[in-house]
Amino acid sequence: MNQEFYTTREVLEAILTSIDEGIHVIDTKGYTIFYNKVAAERDRMKVEEVLGAPLIQSFPSLNHHSSTLLKVIERGVPIKDKQQSYMNIHGKMIETINTTLPLHVNGELIGAIEIAKDYSNLKALKGTNALDIQPLRKALKQAEEELISNALTKTKGNVLQAAKLLQIPRQTLQYKLSKI
Repeated sequence: MNQEFYTTREVLEAILTSIDEGIHVIDTKGYTIFYNKVAAERDRMKVEEVLGAPLIQSFPSLNHHSSTLLKVIERGVPIKDKQQSYMNIHGKMIETINTTLPLHVNGELIGAIEIAKDYSNLKALKGTNALDIQPLRKALKQAEEELISNALTKTKGNVLQAAKLLQIPRQTLQYKLSKI
């Protein structure tokens, strides 16, 4: 029997490139070390634009508070089924539901892996019986709170400027803040 030798890396890469979920892996410094084609298509990017680059360079709307990958690197704790909205370097808004896990080798944290489902496709199923609406409502609420938090951080707490950044009336933002 002719048996070929494959490295663990080759096998893992073959698996990660063949599954139909977006896979994004960063190292502990926040640099992308693996990014599959499904993730690239979902993010409307090219693999080459993201691979080897800092995460916050490829996705400038993300930061240590809003990125599930960076949170997992910082805390070392998995985040499951978290809705995330972010903008790519081309100004395109992306919506996903992510499970993000720390990666350890010999007990040492070496990075984080994110498995992302395209939230846009899930939203299209809203009218069908195949999807329970409650998790979507929760995810949308989390996304809204995260966007508001990011806007307030960028404007140093100025509600009027944050409302302009979010492109909503100031009164609407004040109302939403009273509900958080």
